[in-house]
Amino acid sequence: MTVVRSLLICVCAFLFHLPLQAEPLNVLVGEITFSRPEEWKWELPVSKTTALVRFVIPSPPGRPALTDVRFFLGTKNPAAAAALWKSYFPETKEGGDIHEEKAQIAGYNFTYLTLHGTYVFPGSKGKRDQTLIGIVIPSGKQYVQVRLLGPTDEVKAATGRFRKMIENALREKAAE
Repeated sequence: MTVVRSLLICVCAFLFHLPLQAEPLNVLVGEITFSRPEEWKWELPVSKTTALVRFVIPSPPGRPALTDVRFFLGTKNPAAAAALWKSYFPETKEGGDIHEEKAQIAGYNFTYLTLHGTYVFPGSKGKRDQTLIGIVIPSGKQYVQVRLLGPTDEVKAATGRFRKMIENALREKAAE
């Protein structure tokens, strides 16, 4: 009986250390499927957020992972989302630390909004030298908001993959 009990404990311990599910490579937000770059890690969104999906971007060795991509689905149109994101950077000025780049991919017209400076989320201390890149895409009667946020150097390093992920998703959706 003790051998069986010991074996059962070992099997249970082994099973609890196995991941419950593999990280998804593709995520559907609204009507658009986004493919996660392999280097990025899928994680459940932190509590107290309306984010549906979260990708964490690994930091350089010895630094905590502070950069992530979050996906939201809701009624915030591009102007409303931009106003919200700008409110998180209260010290930024139009034309200085705020940059808008209009783009068109596969019939989708959108704007990349880039904000630099001190990021202040309501109820928290400000974080200096942060960058947010956000985009809002129509999806049916709602909007998909995708934003990349973290220390400026890490966001700059991840920008190419972020844009490629967005633009590939839009091309694939248009090809359906």
